[in-house]
Amino acid sequence: MAQKQFGRIFFFLMLTLGFAKYASANLPVAYGVALKTSEGKYVVAEENGGQTVNANRTELGPWERFKLYDVNGEFLRSGDVVFFKTGGNNFFQAVNNGGGDINAHAITPAQWESFFIHKQTAGDDVIRSGDSIALSTSSGYYLSADTIGGVTAFNQGIGVLAPQPVTCETETPCSMEKLKIEMLEAEPIVIEDKFNNKCLTTEGSDPNARNIVIYDCNGSTSQMWYSTSTGELKSYDNNLCMDAASSYGNLYAGLCHGGNNQKWDMTEETIRDRQYKECVDVSGYSFVNGNNIYMWGCTGNSNQAWKVRY
Repeated sequence: MAQKQFGRIFFFLMLTLGFAKYASANLPVAYGVALKTSEGKYVVAEENGGQTVNANRTELGPWERFKLYDVNGEFLRSGDVVFFKTGGNNFFQAVNNGGGDINAHAITPAQWESFFIHKQTAGDDVIRSGDSIALSTSSGYYLSADTIGGVTAFNQGIGVLAPQPVTCETETPCSMEKLKIEMLEAEPIVIEDKFNNKCLTTEGSDPNARNIVIYDCNGSTSQMWYSTSTGELKSYDNNLCMDAASSYGNLYAGLCHGGNNQKWDMTEETIRDRQYKECVDVSGYSFVNGNNIYMWGCTGNSNQAWKVRY
């Protein structure tokens, strides 16, 4: 019940803020992350949440680890709306939606807790571990470590509107607004069909290949997956990648190789591979435990409707 309410909050927030293109019926995808300033200091939520946020730590500990929620429920890309949650279950908050302190007081995400994430590293728009990023509020303020990682970092949390502070002469973030993102781990997800409480499940014992079937959702590791920043879905149980081996073929989990038949786009309901542009499909509309999963032309029918949860 709490997870459903969490999803509704994100969906309502996106509509309220006018970010209609980001609104999704999916729950957001979560990543374990740490943030570093340009001088190598970690961002820290004092007392693991409920207090101030600084950027003055030299080592990574529990207070420096956060969950980043990607609101659109897909893969993390520049321009996405995100939230940061501490280990104490508090959210980063930009007081007055910018121009004031950053703290970790909030227990429910709303407008002051929303940030746009902007990739600063050259290349495509996918955000990966080690990339340089900047964070801005919906009102246009950038998060700024105003002593570049010193003990007073973030005391003016989201500093000023672009152009940036006095050390910056452009309308793009400078060193005080750039942070390095470290992906610590992805949050495992469960992929459940929308109507029958059945989950995508790996079966078998082969270390190199496992069949994927539909089965009652039971919380086992064979029903848990990680979504990577490059689009794979990795089995929590054996680190194999979901694989569309052939067009209109059987879906299985195989050794990861980075091909497009192991990369997926997760929309509001469907899961589509990037090689054949086909959708994950419950064969014959039969949701009997152990029934095989196939790839099929995307139809929008109920046997291709999925939801993601934690």
